[in-house]
Amino acid sequence: MSEIEPSGALQHRSGTFVTLPSELWVHVIAQGGPALLPLCSALQKHLRCAIHQSSELYRALSRACFTVTHALAWRDVFIECSSKWDSQKPLRSWAGQFSPSYWTSDVNHRISYAQFWSPGSKYVFQPFTGPEAVEVGPTGVVFARGMPSYSPLSVTIKGHTDPTGEFWDYPATHATEHEGPETLRRSWCTSRMHHSNVGLLVDLGTLALVTGVGVVNPADGFDCPVKLCLAFASMDDPGGIAGAMRRAARYMDGGRDARARATVTRLEASSDQMGKWDAWGRSPAEAGDPCVAINFPEPPACDGMHIVRACAPTAARWLHFLIVSAYNPNRHEEPNVDVCKLQVFGIPLAQTEERTRWGALVDEVQHERETVWGQPGTSAAK
Repeated sequence: MSEIEPSGALQHRSGTFVTLPSELWVHVIAQGGPALLPLCSALQKHLRCAIHQSSELYRALSRACFTVTHALAWRDVFIECSSKWDSQKPLRSWAGQFSPSYWTSDVNHRISYAQFWSPGSKYVFQPFTGPEAVEVGPTGVVFARGMPSYSPLSVTIKGHTDPTGEFWDYPATHATEHEGPETLRRSWCTSRMHHSNVGLLVDLGTLALVTGVGVVNPADGFDCPVKLCLAFASMDDPGGIAGAMRRAARYMDGGRDARARATVTRLEASSDQMGKWDAWGRSPAEAGDPCVAINFPEPPACDGMHIVRACAPTAARWLHFLIVSAYNPNRHEEPNVDVCKLQVFGIPLAQTEERTRWGALVDEVQHERETVWGQPGTSAAK
């Protein structure tokens, strides 16, 4: 046999294992005799265990680093999330404020930002810290020179807690519109007496690695700007706005138990130093916990203010905004909530979307096999 040139099907190329049809493997094992059977059985067991343990490793890393709840190919999902996070500069927390002059503020008192408009594109916020970073375009628009820019993800509203819509000229869709130079003049105004624990659920359209959340308060002519807003990210549909509100119930009113209040306080005080995926500076949110807390100062400081809060990279398809409270400086007897923009920043995960589509079902089947048969499932172990 050693003098016979192996066929192309049996040649070892580029480190790939010899590929044979199942019926030929039967003949190969038969040539080895009865003694080969227990060896093959033991090898099969070890291979299955190794594959299963590898899957468990990537499952643990994917969940710990990116809050992936289910997947079909854990290794591939982890590699794509890591690659996306590593290849793009992480979003950093910052704040700025509008002013009548080209939407810029006093650089001596607070971080400023400006925006650059282009036909048909989303507005892009760009932070800067001093006049040396300012550049004036031909149309008089002020923007930051040499600073990273971020566009919010496109989202679709799937529900909110103000179906009455008393102020029909100021619908919820205004809060998620990011197109055109007039968009910042459009705000969402909830009905009177709907001034706390206001929820809005959005669908990101595809799985994304959420890196931060932004809120813009109206600049002028609105009396009840946002005070505290929480954001909850999820891979799974929470069950509409009703389900999302049930999940977030413990965080209403700023936290209805000691743990919830402590979580909000921790998020508000989190370090803004965001590095690579393995050193992001803050822990990912636990299941059911908010990933971001945005707290605005009192009026008039919050008028026209835009705050972006970065978060640990979180794989999500859905994001629930919970406006916990709003200011009422004019002491209206029937206050509401006025918010200009609610934003989600992140990186789309097209490949991971496909690999997680059936992940929940596969994980359920695998768990059943392990429970009933005591065998490690291999259908999702890749």
